[in-house]
Amino acid sequence: MRIAAIACFSVLGALAVSVSAAQQCTLPATGQNLCYGWGGSEPCPVPGFPGQDAEHVYNPMSYLLDTSVPEEPTVRDLVTGLEWTQTRWESMTWQAALQWCADSLNARHYGGHTDWRLPDVKELASISDFGRSSPAIDPVFALESPPLEPRFWSSTTVHQSPDQAWEVAFATGNDIGCAGEYHPCTKTNIAFVRAVRGDATGVPATGQTRCYDNTSEQPCPVAGFPGHDAEHVGNPMSYVEDSSVPVQEVIQDLVTGLEWTKQHWGSMDWQDALQWCADSLNAIAYSGRQAWRLPNAKELQSIVDYGRAYDAMDPIWGPPFGGHYWSGTTWVHVEYGAAWVMSPGDGTIRVLPKVSASAHVRAVRCQTGPTRVQKTTWGAIKSMYR
Repeated sequence: MRIAAIACFSVLGALAVSVSAAQQCTLPATGQNLCYGWGGSEPCPVPGFPGQDAEHVYNPMSYLLDTSVPEEPTVRDLVTGLEWTQTRWESMTWQAALQWCADSLNARHYGGHTDWRLPDVKELASISDFGRSSPAIDPVFALESPPLEPRFWSSTTVHQSPDQAWEVAFATGNDIGCAGEYHPCTKTNIAFVRAVRGDATGVPATGQTRCYDNTSEQPCPVAGFPGHDAEHVGNPMSYVEDSSVPVQEVIQDLVTGLEWTKQHWGSMDWQDALQWCADSLNAIAYSGRQAWRLPNAKELQSIVDYGRAYDAMDPIWGPPFGGHYWSGTTWVHVEYGAAWVMSPGDGTIRVLPKVSASAHVRAVRCQTGPTRVQKTTWGAIKSMYR
């Protein structure tokens, strides 16, 4: 009996660190590997600027280029388990992008697969490289010499504005959202497309549970609009509140393994925010814990609930807040003068000046502490039985 060759790909969360009491943190790193003071980039740590993004790298981004179908190469994310088309397509409306991924690519068995779709906004942001600029993505994705703003469609609709969809830019940064009149994300405009397949290990779902056409909410599935965000929910967001220390409650993210302070503080500049988390909170062992720090940009985006309007966070986080939260991630396009922030009012990720702007602080820690994780991955394993 002859059994056909079977190609398997699995990314296992096999860890070099034994974790019994706490879940290992799972989000991919941002790609930032330098720290910053007021004078530019410096080796970590920088005195007076503690706990920056590059000091806490749990899962460095790692990719494998699969050329088993030479004309249709794909890129495998060894951290999240997602598989991406290396090729990107341009000049499409949002509806055309949905159809291209879910219909056209699958009809031709692109790369040997039939489950391609448009990525949701968190999946798309997971391949952003905040340590690069122009383009801000790993070279394996072949986005060389990009136009001024190579913005990519996601399958996630802007809940409060159903005629718009979330985009991620890979030019001078990775801003997630709509950049006003210069880069509107109205669904009838055009943007680039990169397809994805698989389930993202450790990346939470967006929270979107409804489908849309170009103007309004519709029952799922929507004819002519295949592969919505809400039609592929891999890891629904899930939280538990730990109130064992009164007035110092902690929220545990059951998908990413991160622990967050329920309380937030502000307003302060970026340096004060770093010091508040890494120095002040750890000095008092906030909630009986150590290793508090300012979250990085991807960690902040992980708690955005894109299924909510005007308050894009789960009610467990407390009353609505209309300001910004600092991240420990510097905007490298301008070297050191700005840092990434998240607006919990609508979930937008943007940059603010580190000195002249002020924002609030919500601290984070990995439940297992700042231990570098060595992933064991199984690549394209082919088993042949004759």
